[in-house]
Order: sequence, then C-alpha cells, then structure tokens
Amino acid sequence: MLIPTMSDSKLKEDSGLPTYEEASIPDVGLAPTSTTLATAASNSDIRSKPLPPSPSPHPSPPPEDTRRLSVPLVNETNRFSSASTSPQPSPTFSVDILGQALDSGKGKMFNSKKKTAKEVRAAVLKVINDTVRGYPKRQNDPEAEPLESIFANCATSCSTAGISFPAVLQEPSMEGHSPVYWAILQRSDEFQREHPSSLVTLLLRHSTDLQPAVRVEIRSACLLTNNQDLFQNIRALDAYSPAASLGLVRGDQGQADIIDVDEPSLSEFTVRIEILKFMRRMKHFNVVELEFIARARLWRLAFEGVPKDKDGRWKVSLSLLESSPPTFVDADLSIFDAAGLHRAPAPLPDIIIGLRSTHELVRSDGKPTRAQRREISVSLDEAPEIKSVHELTTYLSTEETLKAKLVVNMEKPAKDSSCTIC
Repeated sequence: MLIPTMSDSKLKEDSGLPTYEEASIPDVGLAPTSTTLATAASNSDIRSKPLPPSPSPHPSPPPEDTRRLSVPLVNETNRFSSASTSPQPSPTFSVDILGQALDSGKGKMFNSKKKTAKEVRAAVLKVINDTVRGYPKRQNDPEAEPLESIFANCATSCSTAGISFPAVLQEPSMEGHSPVYWAILQRSDEFQREHPSSLVTLLLRHSTDLQPAVRVEIRSACLLTNNQDLFQNIRALDAYSPAASLGLVRGDQGQADIIDVDEPSLSEFTVRIEILKFMRRMKHFNVVELEFIARARLWRLAFEGVPKDKDGRWKVSLSLLESSPPTFVDADLSIFDAAGLHRAPAPLPDIIIGLRSTHELVRSDGKPTRAQRREISVSLDEAPEIKSVHELTTYLSTEETLKAKLVVNMEKPAKDSSCTIC
C-alpha cells in the first residue's frame, strides 16, 4: 500500500517546521533582532510554533554594544557620561568575551591564527574600555569581577594569541586617547591615594615600555584634574620612568623622591624636595629631573650635565611642560645640609641658586618670541657656597639624599634685581 506523502511546502504550512533544505543551512551568526528576542521560546515550544519573521535588513546593534557610553569631546575635563541603563556585564564578563574570541579561531579556516589574533585584540580592547567606563560604579559593586582577574585574563589571552598586551593598553582606543588617560580623568576624588589594585596602577604596571605619547597624556590628565598627589604617585611607579634602570640605580625598594607643593598665594608656590641617591643617579644618567604640578602648570626642575662641557660642569634648570600657559619666574633654589644635625660644630651654609628672568617663560615644546624663553638655567659652579659640583657630596645625607626647597614667585622680576637671564 502506498503511503501518501506531502510536499515540503505543504508540510511547512501544516506543522510550522522548516524544510530539510532550510534546516541544513548553517547559522551565519546574524545578531538577533528585537522581534526575534521578543518571540523566542524554549526548544519544546519551537516545535509547535511558526518561525519568527525574517530579520530586518537593518538589524539593531548586538546587545553588548548597548553597554558602551558616549564620551563628550567638547570639553576634555568633562567626566564620562552617566552609565547606560542596560544591564552591566556579569562578574566573569572578561572570561566570556575573551573565550569567545579564542574559540572563534579554532575551526578549519584559512589563516585562522591571524583571524584569532585580530579578534582577541578587539575583545581585549572591549574588555579594557568597558572596565574603564564602568570603573566608578564598580567601586560599590561587591559582585564585580576583580580588576586583577580582568587584567590577568587579558594578558593570558594576548599571550596565547601572540600579541603584546602592553601595546594594546597604550593604543588610543578610547575617543583618540589611551585608557589610562580616561582612567585618570574619571577617577573619584575620594580615592586620593593609589593602591596596588587600583585601575590606574594596574593599567601602568601592565604597560611596560611606556610610550612618550602616553607619558604626555598622563601628565595632561593629571594637570586637567589638578591632581599633584596622584601625579607623584604615578611618577613613583617604575612604568612611568623613562629610564628602565632607575629603580636599580636608586635601589629604593619602592621609595620615591619627595616633591611636596604648597601654594600660599595665587602668584607663589613652594616645593619641598628630597632626591634619593642623588650623586649616584647624576653619575649614571647625567641628569636628575623632577616633574610636578603647581599653579595649573606642569613644571620640570632638573640637575644635568652641561652638554659638550669638557670640565664636566653641571647646571640646574627650570622649565614648563606641555599644556602650561606662560608666566614670569622669580625663583630661588636652596640646597640644605642634609647631614647638618650630626655635623660639628655647625651645619654647612645653605646653597642658594637664583632662577629668574625678565623674559617670560614658555613651555619647552613651544615657539618662544624674542621676549620669551623655554628654560631658565644656572651653572652650579656659579653658586658662591661651593667651588665645584663635587662639593655637593658634603651636603648629602648618609643615604645620599639631597634636600632642597624651591620658592617661585610668578610676578615679573624688577629690572634691578639679580637676574639670571635678562
């Protein structure tokens, strides 16, 4: 007896099931539309219900994109916009996203290894950027994935895919800036001191061989927030130092130079300075430079060897760094006898070095006019208290620390004052 059969189209109309040919078509990974999500059901229900309508030719963005926040570019001092109302990532979102990127390259496809590296890089950037954007909220979220875990997962994924995690972290991937730039800008004021697990610290500790452009961004972000304390905490990290061997030469085991700024008036500030292993660093690097924020400006105070000087003389210089408006400078640098309390019969006299000019000081990367200067510098040999730079060793403490104080007045010096550059 013949069994009556039904055409595929008729079977589809009666049962709502796809035909054999339709069911054999592989999934191409289209993002689900809002209609699909609204009509999706359990596997058992699908057998008795017709398929949803075909996807729109203009599908909505994938769900994960709804977690992105807009960053205003009109004024860089603005914080990130308020968090999106869409659900936040789960506590293990970094593992989920990175795992998907790694798994995607395991199939037998042409150049799958290269494809995997590209996808892992994109996934790592997404995880880091989402972490930076969501950092303020995660401070009070006990279920948030630990930052150390996020960075460890990203580093492992990059290593597996053969790409550089430090290089990825330093890419200008967030509105034209690196992640650490935004991490500094949107950092909560109540967290004044850095700690080993903070976002800024972790970003820098994983960013070995810090690029000069990123170092500039760090200074600019600290200047925009006028955060001298944070800037000094960042400078104490090995990652920020231009010289990778500074920690070895300094031998400080986590200690850093002391640069304390006091601003008693609108046109004056004082900087208390303690430089560790001063003479050792001068002999090794031929320069010891200090950077600090005072009166809405980035300053650089440096002890350095005079270029092409056969006598090996040293100079001390004061200059402005990027993003700093010009100003007049009338300053005195006093070097104290750091071992004076233990010296008999009396401490050595203070070394006083004048740093002043009737010319306006402009930032070192600017283009000065004839009435402006990029730097104010004085040879240490000109100080009447010492005959040569080698006598500075007598002013150091037993730990080779140099102690000094810089007093700066930003009013124009009088014409009859003792002027370094007139």
